[in-house]
Amino acid sequence: MTVPLEQERLKRGETTIAVKLVRVENPDHAQFTVEVMLAACDEEKAAHSEPVGALGLYPAGESGGSYAFDVGPGLKRMLAAGYVTKQICIKLQLKGLRASVPLPETLRVTITRPEWKEPR
Repeated sequence: MTVPLEQERLKRGETTIAVKLVRVENPDHAQFTVEVMLAACDEEKAAHSEPVGALGLYPAGESGGSYAFDVGPGLKRMLAAGYVTKQICIKLQLKGLRASVPLPETLRVTITRPEWKEPR
């Protein structure tokens, strides 16, 4: 899932997003994570990315949970690399915990679109 940054939220100094893990179908109990990163929205220019965080489940068969991430530090690094905010997207990517073990085709993970959280 790739989602553009919300320019107005950033102008107000908001940098926290929330992602909810709604449902997991994991009959093989595969170990996985959902990586959250900032990357160029244009796939051809997406060679540079900045990690924001990751969400995962333990044990592998459980589901649910809500996770908050601060995109501020990664955004600063993307801007320092020459990107402007309208070129940067939030990217969520499903990955196995071990690169040598492919994820089973039976694994289904449902997450919400990242939502901006109001500063307190």
